[in-house]
Amino acid sequence: MKTKIIMAILVLASYIVSAQSGNVGIGTSSPQAKLHVQGDLRVDSMKTVTTSSMKVVLDTATNTFALQSTRPESDTLVRIAAQTVNNSIPTNTSTLIVWSSTVVNTLPSAYDASTGIFTAPRTGLYQLSVGTMLSSNNANSDEVNVSVFVNNVEIATSANYDSNGGTSQSKPTGSLMVLRPLSQGDTVEFRMFHTIGSTQSLINESRFNNMSIVELP
Repeated sequence: MKTKIIMAILVLASYIVSAQSGNVGIGTSSPQAKLHVQGDLRVDSMKTVTTSSMKVVLDTATNTFALQSTRPESDTLVRIAAQTVNNSIPTNTSTLIVWSSTVVNTLPSAYDASTGIFTAPRTGLYQLSVGTMLSSNNANSDEVNVSVFVNNVEIATSANYDSNGGTSQSKPTGSLMVLRPLSQGDTVEFRMFHTIGSTQSLINESRFNNMSIVELP
């Protein structure tokens, strides 16, 4: 019996080596890292974990693993992008833009696609971006604005004045991006305003009418 125990210890020692540097090797006598495994790994009967505050990631550049903290689902960062076409914009009226197509929305409870209004799920720093184009080029020294409103207060505006009017082939556009600290419950909306003299509509190409709301980590 003693002989078998000694043999088992010797065999185990030949596969697990603790170097003076503190490195441990399995299947190698010269470990090059804190844990160096030479050969295949096999794990049976692992416990299923549905939630965790940490995750294992692989760095393919160095072939090393690392632990990273994870964000719980309730703390998912806001990522919203939407487009629209043909929205009717009356003259001399600050008009809420309702975005007809949602491209990305990581937190549906925070954005009401039917109204175009975003409600901040928590206090933080947000990037608010918008770009629009009218379908008509009939502006004649008229004002065309696109604005960001927070809690029904205008906080940023991009203004466009077309002095060429009907002789111009360009269409009135507006775009802006603003970083804004928001408190939980603050509302954000994008509005358009013009003085062309009659109701206008956004161009019928969604690539020209976009908005995005991004919560910064």
